[in-house]
Amino acid sequence: MNQPASRVADRLVANVAVARQPIYDRALEVVAYELLFRSDALSKTMDHPDGDQATAQVVLNTFVEMGLDRVVDSKRAFINFTRNWLLGDFGHLFPPERVVIEVLEGIRPDEPVLEAVAALSAQGYSIALDDFVYQDRFHPLLELANIVKIEVNGRTQLDLEDKVRQLRSYRVELLAEKIETHEEFETCRDLGFSYFQGYFLCKPRIISGRRSPTSRLSLLRLLAELNAPNADFGQLASLISQDVSLSYKLLRIANSPLRVVRREFKCVQEALQHMGLNPVRRWASILLLAGLDDKPRELTTIAMLRANMCERIAMAMGRGDTEVFFLVGLFSILDALLDLAMLDVLEALPLSREVHDALLSSRGEHGHVLRCVLDYEHAEWGRLSHSGLEQSLVAQAYLDALEATTEMRKIFGGT
Repeated sequence: MNQPASRVADRLVANVAVARQPIYDRALEVVAYELLFRSDALSKTMDHPDGDQATAQVVLNTFVEMGLDRVVDSKRAFINFTRNWLLGDFGHLFPPERVVIEVLEGIRPDEPVLEAVAALSAQGYSIALDDFVYQDRFHPLLELANIVKIEVNGRTQLDLEDKVRQLRSYRVELLAEKIETHEEFETCRDLGFSYFQGYFLCKPRIISGRRSPTSRLSLLRLLAELNAPNADFGQLASLISQDVSLSYKLLRIANSPLRVVRREFKCVQEALQHMGLNPVRRWASILLLAGLDDKPRELTTIAMLRANMCERIAMAMGRGDTEVFFLVGLFSILDALLDLAMLDVLEALPLSREVHDALLSSRGEHGHVLRCVLDYEHAEWGRLSHSGLEQSLVAQAYLDALEATTEMRKIFGGT
């Protein structure tokens, strides 16, 4: 008897590793994800993978069988194409409006490659040139391209200005990749780049001598009260009832499709009791973090994804304190959300020593799981191969976390 398609897809994804890296526009809204993948990604052979086989394994077995929406939601996907993939006429596997074909650096722009890229462009695909360094021989390829990716990290502003000037005569949009700081982002935005990629959002913008805004201090106080070890339902209900928006959203969550039993509630406290103490803490913390209007929404998405993945790994490990793992993942982004050093954040919160150590220095079992989640997020496959966690466990936890995060965002309006 044939297995259901969903079960086959779950079995396939257990044999691969795929991560996604957000691509932002100038308003820091996510417009696409680059898919970072490797075959047998968590094995010791990861240092020398076969690029063609790696791409085929993930694209054909995972994205075709499982569905692209499961990984990138409704956004576009940037997919790396090797020379053989360009010449192999694999473009028909994907809907052109959802996929950007990324031509890897080092591919020689000879006649077969140019013909293949021209054919893909004619089919409606956007073409991106990865890690591009200008040379005259790339002129025909630039004429076909829509996006040019330029690696930013380590380059001076004068160097970037020169590269922008070289490409000004072509009808391409520029994507700055490997941005590590907000200063690099602002420089590239001022130079006219349209898209941005890197880990700069996940780092705090700490400006010496600047006092933390009142909204940040209020949020820290609320988080502290929510996570105080001696907090009870009465205190939490009183605290939450003072915030109309928070009360409304928690009432929606209490009666959302995520709840097994749905019912009507007379008051906030009745809804909180129905949810339970730990879920209330979890959802209230998420809603508070999502309420920072001056921060990109993707930062909250990253926090929820980390939290869900930490929790699922803990469940697979048979741990009983999965809520603590969830909290560690969720709060791992607090320094970037609050623009404070993590040590300053932790000093203001009544968190346990194990959570403190996990967030500050990745120590302990909670810190080890968080480190694995971050390595997966950054596609650091080599590190993961030495984590001690099984490949199938980590890959499935990531996939489940993506789905859970998508559902969580739907419940409170996509914030």
